[in-house]
Amino acid sequence: MSADRTRLVKVVIDSDAPPATPELDQEQRVAVFELVEEHQFDVAGAAGDMVLHLKRGADAFEFSVAAPGESEPSASFSMALGAFDSLIRDYHAICAAYFDAVRGLPVNRIEALDEGRRAIHAAAGEKLVEELAPFAALDAATGRRLFSLIATTS
Repeated sequence: MSADRTRLVKVVIDSDAPPATPELDQEQRVAVFELVEEHQFDVAGAAGDMVLHLKRGADAFEFSVAAPGESEPSASFSMALGAFDSLIRDYHAICAAYFDAVRGLPVNRIEALDEGRRAIHAAAGEKLVEELAPFAALDAATGRRLFSLIATTS
């Protein structure tokens, strides 16, 4: 890793409310784990080991990174959520259908729902990469994981 790269060592979600369902809670935990294990999230003004703090505001999602143990962020930025409202709604709806399906529908129906879920997830991840481009360089997988966190805190 070069000296100008950001390496996320922890992700903190600042939220008063837990995810709406146990399944979304699990999805959030998996996304956090995967972000720490493998990501491309290079933030201008931040290098080395960083803790990513995420917080959903009324109309925006706030990102900040700080060195472990530091209270002042090395960098922070926010992203308006309006462009993601329909993607978040669609994602919640298809996830609910998918989670219900795995409890008793035929495999082909589960697979169709999962394919739809992945398509929404991929589109939202790409949109997130574009929206955050002025602040951070992300790859598609990191965009999808971050969307999971945005969607599970909404």
